[in-house]
Formats: sequence, C-alpha cells, structure tokens
Amino acid sequence: MTTNSQTITFSIDRLYPGTTLGGPIYEDNDGSVLLLQAGVCVTEEQIEQLRNRGIQQIRIERRFADSVLRAPGARASRPRKAASTPAIKADKVAPPINRPAAKVTWSAQLSQSVQKLRGAQAEKLSNVYSLLENQGGFDAGVLDEIGQESIDQLSVDMDLFIKGSIEPQLSEAATEHCVRVSQLAVAVGAMAGHTREELRWLAMGCLVSRCRATDAARELCEAPRKLTAVEFAEIKRTPGRVFDMLSTIEFPLVARTVAYQIHERWNGSGYPRKKAGVQIHPLARIAGVCDSYVSLTSPRPHRPAFSLYNAVVQILSDARAGLFDPHTIRCFLRTVSLYPLGAYVRLNTGQIGRVLRTSPDAYDRPTIEIAGSTPPEIISLVDAPDILVTEVIDADQAAEEIFVPQEGQLTSEDINFLLGVKHA
Repeated sequence: MTTNSQTITFSIDRLYPGTTLGGPIYEDNDGSVLLLQAGVCVTEEQIEQLRNRGIQQIRIERRFADSVLRAPGARASRPRKAASTPAIKADKVAPPINRPAAKVTWSAQLSQSVQKLRGAQAEKLSNVYSLLENQGGFDAGVLDEIGQESIDQLSVDMDLFIKGSIEPQLSEAATEHCVRVSQLAVAVGAMAGHTREELRWLAMGCLVSRCRATDAARELCEAPRKLTAVEFAEIKRTPGRVFDMLSTIEFPLVARTVAYQIHERWNGSGYPRKKAGVQIHPLARIAGVCDSYVSLTSPRPHRPAFSLYNAVVQILSDARAGLFDPHTIRCFLRTVSLYPLGAYVRLNTGQIGRVLRTSPDAYDRPTIEIAGSTPPEIISLVDAPDILVTEVIDADQAAEEIFVPQEGQLTSEDINFLLGVKHA
C-alpha cells in the first residue's frame, strides 16, 4: 500500500464484498478513471469485473480510506460460495445497476471520467472502421470490449453514464455517433432487464451499424434537403451491406440482427425490410429508439440539433405515431427521463434549477438543484407534490435570469463557467 498527502493506493485484494464505500475509488494508473461511486455496497461480481479488466491497484482519497481498508484478519470473513452451488456465468445474468440517492450530486471529475471513456471508445471504433474501409479484417473482440466497458459503468453511476452518452458530440463522425448510441442502448437495455450477454450483443450491433455506408450514402445524409426516392434507396442499402460483411467473420448473430434492423419501425415504415411489431428483434427495437434520439440531438445540414428535452418530446411524438414499441419507450423514459440530467428548468415557485437526478418511476419528477442558492438547495419533486416543472430553458437563459452582473460582480465568463456553458 502506498500513500501521499491526498490519496491512498492499495491492492484490489483488500477490497471486500459488503464494503460500503465512503468515497469513490479510481484506477491507480489513471487517477481520472472512476471505478466505483461513493455509497456503493461492493459485491463479489463488481470485484471480479475489475479483476477481469486487469486492474490490480486502486486509489481512494485518504479521508475515505477507513471505509475500505480492514485489518488483515478480516479476510477470513469474506463470504464463500457453497461447494454444491454451481457457478453462474457473469454474462448470463443482468448486470448490477447503481443509481445513487436522489440528492447525491456529481462532480466535474466524475463527468470527465465518463467523457474520457466515450473518447477512448470512439478511438478504438475508428481503428475498426479504418480496417474495414481498407478491406481488412478486424477482431470483433474489440467491439465486445467496448460493450463490456459500458456495461461495467452501470455499476458506478448509471445516471452519470447516461448523461455522458446523451451529451452531443463535437464531431459528426459515424464512430462518435455509434458509440453514443451503443452506450445509451446498453443503459436502456439494462433498465429493461436484459442479461449482460444480451447487452454485449446490443452494444456490438450498434457499434457497427454505420460501418459499410458508401461515400454516396454519407454525402446524401449530409444533404440540406429532402432526398428523392432514388437517393434514399442508396441509404437503405447500408444495413444489408453491414449484415453481409458481418456474415463473413465470427460475429454474434443477434448483434448482426441489431445492426440490420436498427432502422426498422414498429409500424412497418422502416427499412430495409419493412419489418413490423414482433418481427423486429427486441434488442433492435432498443437500438432504433436510441439511434433516433442521438440523431435528433446532433445537428444536421437542414436543421440545428434538438435540445435533449425536445428530442425526448419528439421521440414520444414518434411513438404515438406508431414508430416505436411502447414497452421500449417506457424503458427509454425510465432511463433518460422527460427532463434529462443537467437540463435547466423553471418551477411553479418561480425558481430556476438544474436537474440533479432523475426518477425512473416518475419521469416528470426529477431532483432539482436550485441555481444560485447558497448553501445549495436540493428539492426532490417526488417528495414535493406541490412543486412542478413549468418550462425547460437553456443554460444561457438560466444564466441571464439567475445573475445580474454589476460592477465588481461576476463576469459573463464566470457565469458560463459556473453553469458549465461552453462556447466555441
């Protein structure tokens, strides 16, 4: 075990099931990579997942060390499986999901950890796409690894992971899009109760869904106008190209089906085969909703990006029109919520707040952190039935209404920094 003035590094062998973490723990060789969130009760499965990722040393802030480290004799108290109990493969069960208590906030460091994961996954996927463009083979295990990384994050902080996956990317690269879709789909699939193995297939299918688009198809997707029937037919050929390419390598059939059916729609109006209802694989239904949501929150030549809230509203409108499976939409709402994390809202009290946590069973009753309050005021709308969200506003408007800068007070740059508003 090593220490410095701020943190302590110790072997993963000293992390025991049943331990409730007083603070978050991070990977030692990269202190920005969050492994488990504060307040988590550590399980055997979580420890095994960390070992499988090759993690041997972990780091925690010194002030929280007592919640983890135990006397050497404590090792004997580690729960043991009965000899007669057959081992259960981890990928055949649903992964653990951690959604912290309603009033548990998140830090900039935790957000950066999720963003770093997304960036690393996009880089790995870019390498796969490059190999395919050059007619080379690729190791499907790379895609499986990306999916497993996303699944592991559900046991850290699912809300924070979702926040990172739905925030729009800076580029419009296909790989960035597919990583966002795969991350969001994994979260929705976990909320729907799918097993770890099924979530891996779901992620892999989402990741390759755009890998065989032709140059012509990519150009048409960027056209600032409505496409002709002939032009749209070129785009509709992409799923078939993807499926044919995946059929030549060792790749899970379900994952191939997800990539092939991601654009099918519940009412039969999708492509490439106009499948409808239960003809569409359940995992492909999830992929379709998530792909649509990510597309809406991304700018296009013919329209600006939808806000996260307005994109949810559009998805609900499309569901009413019959495009999406109602059960999948309910799982989507339980995951993303009507008011996504980080959104600014106006309450019927006249106050403005930022969505701090969502409520899976009450889509319109998030936990709100009142902006500009000192000390911070946090309101769980589930516990405050008389308080309602009346409007969703953007961060710039929130800044203008909360702060009225005068001489010697905060500058507009200070305000934007406090609210997390980034300008080019």
